[in-house]
Amino acid sequence: MMMDKQADSLEGIAWVFFEPFMDVEKHLELIGYIHKLGFYQWMYTNGTLCTRENLTQLADVGLNELRFNLAATLCDAGVIRQVENAAALFPSVGIESPMFDRYFQAFRENRHAILDSGIGFINCAELHLHPGNLHHYANDELYVYKYGYVSPVKSRHLTYDLMALAEAEDWKNITIHDCSNQTKIYRGILKRSDFGEVDYTSQQGLPPG
Repeated sequence: MMMDKQADSLEGIAWVFFEPFMDVEKHLELIGYIHKLGFYQWMYTNGTLCTRENLTQLADVGLNELRFNLAATLCDAGVIRQVENAAALFPSVGIESPMFDRYFQAFRENRHAILDSGIGFINCAELHLHPGNLHHYANDELYVYKYGYVSPVKSRHLTYDLMALAEAEDWKNITIHDCSNQTKIYRGILKRSDFGEVDYTSQQGLPPG
């Protein structure tokens, strides 16, 4: 596999599909190769398969950043320990999770351990609904953002609740990002003619409003 950094405007590579730690050993050589080319790389994980050993292997080959989805386990204590392990190994470690009630409550209950783990940022995404999870929110107020993102209105509000908690408690050295549907609509502005279009097939078939 050959990659020419000057041939394209590519600046970074995200390891995001499914759960990378299911076969993380298969990625090590490629991550090391890409690292030598000078590209920034970050990986998403639910943290359940992380160990000190495989985290160290990833750090050694040059992975720059790890993002944990704590919502996947509702802030499991074992996963928070792996967040702490990762924070000692990688230049950048943080949390990226969709906002919904049970996760927000779990985060609030475990916030001291989470904040003490060494994370540098918290990305608060709006929860995206699809036919597989829509029934859980049948009684919630929903909205459609432009080209197809369907979310509970409360998901956005929970981001503000988290920010209000951070301000009230004066959290230090933590950046909180509002990864809202509105923000995501801009991610293709430089490269796509169909500006703002969402092509998640999992969201097809949802009611228009």
